[in-house]
Amino acid sequence: MFFMNTILTANFPETTGISASCIMDTLREIDQKGIFLHSFLLWKSDNLVAEGYYAPVKRNDLHRMFSVTKSFVSIAIGLLQEECRLTLDDPIVKFFPEYVPDPAQAHPWLLATTIRDMLSMRSCHATTTYDKFSSKTDWVASFFTVPPTHKPGTVFHYDTSATHTLCALVEKLSGMTMLDYLRKKVLDEIGFSKKAYCLKDGFGVSMGGSGLMATSRDLMLFALLILKQGKLNAKQYVPADYIKEATSFQTATCVTGPVPSESQGYGLQFWIGEHSSIVCYGMGGQLVILLPEYNTAIVTTADTQGYQGGNQVIYDAIFRHILPELEKKKAPWTPTGKEKLAFEQFMSKLAMRPLNHNKSASEAWNNKFENVNDINTSFSTNFRPIMSSFKGTYVIKKASDAAKTLDKNIINETIWDEISFEMSESMAPSCTGKVSLKCHVFSSIMDSTVDSPVTFEFGFGALKEGTLNMTTHMGNRADEPVPVSMRYAASAEWLSENMLYIRVHLLDTSVGSIHIQAAFGESDVTIFLRKQEETLFGEFSGHLYGTRQ
Repeated sequence: MFFMNTILTANFPETTGISASCIMDTLREIDQKGIFLHSFLLWKSDNLVAEGYYAPVKRNDLHRMFSVTKSFVSIAIGLLQEECRLTLDDPIVKFFPEYVPDPAQAHPWLLATTIRDMLSMRSCHATTTYDKFSSKTDWVASFFTVPPTHKPGTVFHYDTSATHTLCALVEKLSGMTMLDYLRKKVLDEIGFSKKAYCLKDGFGVSMGGSGLMATSRDLMLFALLILKQGKLNAKQYVPADYIKEATSFQTATCVTGPVPSESQGYGLQFWIGEHSSIVCYGMGGQLVILLPEYNTAIVTTADTQGYQGGNQVIYDAIFRHILPELEKKKAPWTPTGKEKLAFEQFMSKLAMRPLNHNKSASEAWNNKFENVNDINTSFSTNFRPIMSSFKGTYVIKKASDAAKTLDKNIINETIWDEISFEMSESMAPSCTGKVSLKCHVFSSIMDSTVDSPVTFEFGFGALKEGTLNMTTHMGNRADEPVPVSMRYAASAEWLSENMLYIRVHLLDTSVGSIHIQAAFGESDVTIFLRKQEETLFGEFSGHLYGTRQ
């Protein structure tokens, strides 16, 4: 169950003075609130006391960590400062004269913006300056060319382009990628996975604001580096005074923070969290939560997109169940063999839940039947006709900007032409289905179209794993269609006798979900599609209408 190396030593929670039950209660609450965790790790008092992965997510899977990447960039800046390559009070334009060839013509607020301002999210921009979907826009250049909105060093505004530019600075001064620089200085020595990498923008710069692909264990190793003030295995890898400054309150976030966990303050690419915590925060529930007072670190990966306040649900569960145990500061004790087994089994059986909102409609594949014949009889009576009558191909006849073209951005749009549904008529527990969306992707830059059908297989009452394959123009500076392969897990349920709901979990570089709701008529189908993720072929929400072919 546990990972072991010279830094991470496995043990049971009780040996560090907390009960296993508080961890299990935390995970139960998060699950009951409808949050899809992908992993959960807890380290306390020099022991990794909980490590669990939600199937089909596996221990060694690389996971998109989104804005947790920003904290890595901060540490790289701290190391460059130690090498006297820069100071935090240097103006950023000093290092990028190619973007500001004539300072006399530049805006004074841009000229005044320092590295410290950017680290503390007090740059001269009120929002991110680049278009993440554009293959033509130089993300770094945009920081210097988009007009400033306010004086730097004053107010907090979450500006990912500031971090991306700092990442470009790291790569410019070190002569290597941001992650390779950190590997050379610290990560390789503490056991960071060799296969971890960082996605790049169209101009070859690592996405310092959101691009880290790593394992959950990698995040825990990074967490311990911060918790231990840069010193691991008796070696000082990162200056302790920089980590102290980076994880200390630098600016207020109470005006712009949408939830309590993001309203406590900000350091230098680190959040100041509730209950004196320090947080590396990534969209969708990618969290590193440090509780220095209790020598504790918690790592989660998840998909909370589309769930307003979803990250707060995770925080609240941790602070409701685990924090009180930490506050008691109980002496360690030895759990019984029965307690050990119960906790190990609980953590090993963690899994993402398939759809099952409508228990009466899903009755055919639950465990209420006494034998296989009962299952087959119920399935044949209630669901086989549904499967038979609705499967087939539906051609989209009615279209509008809100319907036919759902995914539309500055460089491309996805246009849907045809929908087909196939559902097996096998025994209920193994019943599966497939939906195929025939579409083509149009690039406004290339003025050309690429056919790119999308197919998902799904299970009823169970997740069906597969790989999504499609072609997109998005983010490719060469203006050539890019093939994309993406792991997914999908399930479906009947919400009524003619309403089918399919949820697709995306599990690779585009962590998120796709929702398909199909209302079947006698000879037509109305589809509602919602996609919640940043990169694959854009977020969208809209309706499609098709008639049977």
